[in-house]
Amino acid sequence: MTTNEVSLAQVLKETLATTRLPAPEPFVFKGDPLKFIEWSNCFKALIEPSCTDPAHRLYYLKKYIDGEALSGLEGTFYRSDEEAYTQAWEALNKRYGHSFIVQRAFRGKLSSWPKIGPRESLKLREFSDFLVSCKNAMPHVQGLKVLDDCEENQKLLQKLPDWATTRWNHHVTRELNAGKPYPSFKAFSDFVAEEACVACKPISSLHALKGRRKTGKDKRLKVSTLVTSAKVSQKSKRADHQDKDSSASDGDKGSRESKRPVECICCKEKHFIYKCERFTAMSQEEKKRFILDNRMCYGCLRVGHVAKECKKRATCNICRRNHPTPLHAERPLKEAPESPPPEECASNHSVRVKSSDRTSMIVPVWLSCEAKEGPEILVYALLDTQSSSTFVDQDVCEKLNAETKPVKLKLSTMMDRGSIVNCQRAAGLKVRGYRSQQSIKLPPAYTRECIPLEQNSIPTRETAKGWTHLLSIAKELPGLLDCPVGLLIGYDCARALKPTEVISGKSVTHTQSRQS
Repeated sequence: MTTNEVSLAQVLKETLATTRLPAPEPFVFKGDPLKFIEWSNCFKALIEPSCTDPAHRLYYLKKYIDGEALSGLEGTFYRSDEEAYTQAWEALNKRYGHSFIVQRAFRGKLSSWPKIGPRESLKLREFSDFLVSCKNAMPHVQGLKVLDDCEENQKLLQKLPDWATTRWNHHVTRELNAGKPYPSFKAFSDFVAEEACVACKPISSLHALKGRRKTGKDKRLKVSTLVTSAKVSQKSKRADHQDKDSSASDGDKGSRESKRPVECICCKEKHFIYKCERFTAMSQEEKKRFILDNRMCYGCLRVGHVAKECKKRATCNICRRNHPTPLHAERPLKEAPESPPPEECASNHSVRVKSSDRTSMIVPVWLSCEAKEGPEILVYALLDTQSSSTFVDQDVCEKLNAETKPVKLKLSTMMDRGSIVNCQRAAGLKVRGYRSQQSIKLPPAYTRECIPLEQNSIPTRETAKGWTHLLSIAKELPGLLDCPVGLLIGYDCARALKPTEVISGKSVTHTQSRQS
């Protein structure tokens, strides 16, 4: 085979390989000045060399623009000559390609960039990527050179987490002490890129280790429920506000904030200290010593202030005194009053069998998502006839991968007339009984850090054996199950609250309901 034949074969091979690739084409430009230069270069490289007819060029120009950019050129497409095509590009360059317009778009996006949290590694990397884009555009966009100024750098520092700001301050101090000028924007961009790379390492970074931590079982607070009312308002993308009156059973005021839980100061797990098993297991003296050593507030168990400055002092859900529930201590009575007969002692939500046993309307249920095939989690559900809204434990909601939207919730309890908290609104949840195959669709539920409940309030087989009129159904009740309290069902789901059978004792005022 001659040299020419080998060359021809190589050309045919490359041509055949090229024809198998998808045809390249520009993306659609919608009016973002930050995308204009890239789009313009793509269009002129892929369309203009292969299309010499002005009418065809105008056709493809209209095909690859949309939104605001297309609206500004509507009148141009009534013509099909070279002058119309030239005028269209002049209008686009004037509106989106001018150096001043581009630099204003870059600086506007930098100015509106949200503050990055101390553990938001991925958001730090996103910010770093945009800083690199600005750095690469500086030689071509003259107005961006202002970012080298120290005052502009100070504005950008406000976007970084505090730990990154401190490290940059050390770097700046070393540079200035060495007699060098204030570091340039390029140096700042390189610094943030390096810190983002370290923070997002897939094996050794805190971001990677946080996802591998095993979360222990949550020990629910020993609290009782209170009648509450709630008002919900949700902001849509168009700033629409939607208010809804509802009520809820809420526990400690100290756990009102429904944002994602921070790291527990006691066991370093991802939950609020109210749920910490290690802290709960401590004695009262150990708890007090732990609070002092970690400079925590006695009023709400948060760090950063003392009890006399606390504005969100918690209320104990056991004794209703002004202290957090984990700090509750049973005080011995000087004189034990005479105990009434079992049938003569009752409260609004519970029936007292012994001095230490109480039972509420709590049932084990299987909770899952209706829209997707996901896990079905066994949880205890509190059936609260005095709550007009349904609530779900935040950790349980995350395990279900339920679709949620952020909302603002106004809670009102007997101890508090109303407070605004941030939480999530979960829709599409369904529930079925412990031994039932029939599911009930729940109304939209609102996430809470915990569903307040005393463990000894859960009715079990042993509880039923303490009542003579309930002995016939004792075998139907399960023992105490190893599952969290993950749900509170209000009367917005009356079907779930309806009892299948009511068994009365000797007194008509004391009854026990069987829930499906």
